Amino acid sequence: MGKAPRKPLPPLKSLLTFEAAARHVSFSQAAEELNVTPSAVSHQIQLLEARLGVQLFERHAGRIRLTRDAASYAASLGKAFDQMVVATDVLAPPASAGHLDLLSGHSFAARWLQPNLAGFRDANPTVQIRLQTFSRLEELAERRFDVAICYGEPPVDRKNVHPLLTERIMPLCSPSYARRSGLSDLQDLLRASLVHSDNALTWKDYLARFELDLPDNHKGLWLDRSTLALEAAAEGQGVVLESIFLAQAELASGRLISPFDEMVYGVELTSYFLAFGANFQRKPIAKRFRSWIRKYIAESQI
Repeated sequence: MGKAPRKPLPPLKSLLTFEAAARHVSFSQAAEELNVTPSAVSHQIQLLEARLGVQLFERHAGRIRLTRDAASYAASLGKAFDQMVVATDVLAPPASAGHLDLLSGHSFAARWLQPNLAGFRDANPTVQIRLQTFSRLEELAERRFDVAICYGEPPVDRKNVHPLLTERIMPLCSPSYARRSGLSDLQDLLRASLVHSDNALTWKDYLARFELDLPDNHKGLWLDRSTLALEAAAEGQGVVLESIFLAQAELASGRLISPFDEMVYGVELTSYFLAFGANFQRKPIAKRFRSWIRKYIAESQI
């Protein structure tokens, strides 16, 4: 006896449109990705909502927001589409030979990779690049990619990883905040407003290295992106413990300074690594990107 017929699904076009709109949280950006008009995206979403009998987006003053159920549905669809692409690439890898799929953490993508990617594109003018961001290392098992720039400790179950960047982390703040807070000694941080971000070294662990104990009730601002934390510090909201590598632009412009001796109070950590997808060995363009980013970063750290 054969398998039972699959349950009918909504049209693939509507599903692809919804997944793109959900990922961007924008009809216009989804339209740009799909090469259609925003009104066409809106039409497909309305058709899908009618088919499912469920509201997918809340609309307020020209902005959209996913409903809770729709967010879960979009995540499941994204994984399903990624698996379909992986299966297709395994079956017919030459079809994707001219495409490069990159994954990166949000802050690294925004502050370094995207601004510097033009050099790689100029050297490889025919390649089509898809850059996506991710938040958790666990996503490496779920997402489609050729090369991933990752932050943190490499997963123990992933063998094919290469160290990429040793970063120096230290306290940074705006010149005005340093003046009005009287920051002259590391001890002064215990009474300062500290900006926390999701990086490899917490304020508590950093201060413990210098035999200082951070009180649990200290003044602070907690942000989940280095980009947000650096901007908050540059605006004078406190002192951030962040990577000099990611803060290059603010340090060069003078919006951020290091109030303490970098050689004494900077901490070096190897916290970025490269991970490679299933088809990496069969994609010369992925190998060229690996060589490019390693060389570019090595030269920028000299």
